[in-house]
Amino acid sequence: MRLCARLVASAVVAAIGVSGAAADPIISNMNATASSGTNIGIKDAGFRLPSGASFAVDAVLIRTERVLGNTTVPEFSIWSGDPAPTTRLAGLRLPPIVETGWTTLVPDARVNLQAGQVYWIRADFNGPGGGGYFLWSGATGGVNPSGLATHVGYRFNGNPSTVLNMYELQGTLSGVCIDFDRTPGADRIIGTADDVLISAPALFVEQTAQLTTDFQTQGIVFMPNPSIDNRNEILNNSTFAPGGLSSPPNLLASQGAAGGQINATFLRPVYAVTADVGLTGLSTPHIFEILDAAGNVIASATGVQFTPTLRSPRPIASMRIRTASGTATVAIDDLCLSFLPPFCAADLTGSSDPFDPDYGVPDGTVDAADFFYFLDRFVEGCP
Repeated sequence: MRLCARLVASAVVAAIGVSGAAADPIISNMNATASSGTNIGIKDAGFRLPSGASFAVDAVLIRTERVLGNTTVPEFSIWSGDPAPTTRLAGLRLPPIVETGWTTLVPDARVNLQAGQVYWIRADFNGPGGGGYFLWSGATGGVNPSGLATHVGYRFNGNPSTVLNMYELQGTLSGVCIDFDRTPGADRIIGTADDVLISAPALFVEQTAQLTTDFQTQGIVFMPNPSIDNRNEILNNSTFAPGGLSSPPNLLASQGAAGGQINATFLRPVYAVTADVGLTGLSTPHIFEILDAAGNVIASATGVQFTPTLRSPRPIASMRIRTASGTATVAIDDLCLSFLPPFCAADLTGSSDPFDPDYGVPDGTVDAADFFYFLDRFVEGCP
């Protein structure tokens, strides 16, 4: 039996063009001024990730204030659910002593937050001792959290709340999704306010631009480069038949007469690729392939109007979409890349201290810290 086969997505990697190994702020209202807070009941703070970026959670910072006389130790956790929390994903560990100021919480299991989904930071103060021994500080009518993610609201005991507790979620880019409807702005993340919308024609003959390095900030370059007319062109999907797939208005296509392939290489290690494939409306099956650095096919899937996910235990260097004949038009949409290495990779952490910011963040070195981190996960049942 393979140990830890269910260990939640192991390594976390840095965002291309966003940061190095350090965690990035995903959403925050750290600059707010505290005038109240929460130390009873259950309090949730919700946010939605941008449509084009997934993040692995590194830490959650909260503003705290000691309360004399109370003894209850609250439980913090991360949940998913829309429009309210429904599924607990992991606990958030408090340090041994919480004082007034900013307190860092670290997840007790690997948590990968998916693009476009809603998540919640939960504080549960229910328990003996007359309320929590510290406040989760905030303010009534204070400053809403903002950032790459979008604030969706606060809840107290399941009901909307106007007390805006102060927190910052920190994470590392773990995947990207490209819908071919927009390009990222200055933040280099698709699905945020500074995106640039793409207006595309419906026909190959009307499209004068082909993709090459347009999405290199997302870790991908479309080939060939320099481009060839009618290859890797963004078109309005109105003249195609995506069969309920393809987020409107656009998709990516290559004309059969121009070679009938969509090819792309990756600028960083990729371990899974997902896409809507076979969207031309023709009965000709599309062949979706992932390849290694030597050009060998690692895995493939064949079909029409389907959404395959191809995974690899070793880095994927490139992908290819084609037909058996090589002379038919191919079309795809909603391409997603995962940068998470395979489960139970040996490089698991940069520190064996659960309260170190590098705990659970691979550092490129296999050492004793990785072994002790694995033992922590093993004791917890390898969730």
